[in-house]
Amino acid sequence: MRQNKVPVLVSVKMLTYNHESFIKKAIEGVLKQKTSFHFNLVIGEDCSTDKTKEIVLQYAEKYPDKIKVVTSKSNVGITKNSQRTHEACEGKYMAYCEGDDWWIDDHKLEKQVKLLEENPEYGMVHTDAHFRNTQTGELKTNYLKSNFNTNHYQSFISFQDQYEKLLTKKTEVITATVIARKDLVDKARKENPLSFSNRFVAKDAPTWLEISRLSKIHFLPEATAIRNELPESASRSNNKERFYDYIFSLVDSKIHYINKYPISEKAYKVIFNGYLSKWATNILRFSYRHNNFERAQKLKAIYPENFTIKQQVFYWASKYPFIHKNWLFNYFRKT
Repeated sequence: MRQNKVPVLVSVKMLTYNHESFIKKAIEGVLKQKTSFHFNLVIGEDCSTDKTKEIVLQYAEKYPDKIKVVTSKSNVGITKNSQRTHEACEGKYMAYCEGDDWWIDDHKLEKQVKLLEENPEYGMVHTDAHFRNTQTGELKTNYLKSNFNTNHYQSFISFQDQYEKLLTKKTEVITATVIARKDLVDKARKENPLSFSNRFVAKDAPTWLEISRLSKIHFLPEATAIRNELPESASRSNNKERFYDYIFSLVDSKIHYINKYPISEKAYKVIFNGYLSKWATNILRFSYRHNNFERAQKLKAIYPENFTIKQQVFYWASKYPFIHKNWLFNYFRKT
């Protein structure tokens, strides 16, 4: 007689595509977790062209009660792969680890679940991580501690405050370290489907922004994962067109959230005088270098602020090549 299935408390969502060099460590990092509860690993394998799928299926055959593989006969792309893998997750909580990252703390899930169980006001718990350059092997230890004042992670003044900290990039969330309440993730995806559509390349950042509006986020100041920095990924590429498509998507996403939820005037100024203005300038500079006025127009159509003089020069230079010889343009080109 078949025994009753043990309820899954945590489902670990792992998306993978052409991660042959990393997938074994990613899977092993999950399987090594020492917990007082049952968890499973749900792998969304999107028909890799290397040996990733073969490796994933071998592990699934070896650990049938622990690993569930979601795949298909042909590649479906990151949006559909993410959605179908999400739907296959059955736990009360969802943890995340992409196929090119891995966990280094065998008690990661136990620590984070304990915090969520004891603090119902927490919707999400994340930690620090080490960043590893896959080409040089260089390791940036405790990335968040090194780049931010982590004291303000511990106690947020309000939900609005933590949302603005994420939006102004005064804090950051590393996907491979996250565990969240699945009902909140479901609510975020349901109430704002646009953020999880093909319009935006980044799928995780919108989730953290939505959860920050619904609950508190807690930070553990210890490294539990390795985040691998690859030369080619969704956020990195040697192909300049692809890279600037990604930057444009980030700008589009941030503006979407600025419009969706009211933010303070101070936060608005920080965003538009800081990284968003820098990204916009880089997009316009790239547009002029490739005489791509269509890209420049596309940015202008969504950008809620007036372009700076420098940005206007790049904007019009992308349409009128003769401006390239103008002394004013040459001045801004060098700045």
